[in-house]
Amino acid sequence: MRKRSSAAYLALVVGLSVTLAGCGYVSQVRAMKAFKDGNKAYAASDWRAAVEKYQEAADMTAADPACEWCPAIYFYLGNSYDNLYRPARKGEPENDALLMKAVENYKLASEKLPKSPIRSARWPWSSSSRSTAPTSWPTRPRLNRSSSA
Repeated sequence: MRKRSSAAYLALVVGLSVTLAGCGYVSQVRAMKAFKDGNKAYAASDWRAAVEKYQEAADMTAADPACEWCPAIYFYLGNSYDNLYRPARKGEPENDALLMKAVENYKLASEKLPKSPIRSARWPWSSSSRSTAPTSWPTRPRLNRSSSA
């Protein structure tokens, strides 16, 4: 009898653990769905629908600092606002606000990009300490292509 109750408690604990762990991913799955819906609207050039879906995805992932695909949300959100902007209507507050929202989202996308150790190791001049390119570029060894026929 004791073995049964221990097994039942173990099954309950494992079941609850799996359920609670899965709850954290529900918002990620919903955000991915909204992002994919935004991509469909974006591909159809329906910028307003794309903005709604990308904004929905951005709202769902705003509290997740470990979201690796979040920069794409903000990039496409900014690009959708950019496509809604009409240069011929420059000076109209509503139209100019679209361009400002595009810039804000482009900035957010760049801020959310992961800091890649590979990028900084491969391109040392791209770090914040140096703002210019190196004075000499690495050279490749030349192949000897003498024709001896």
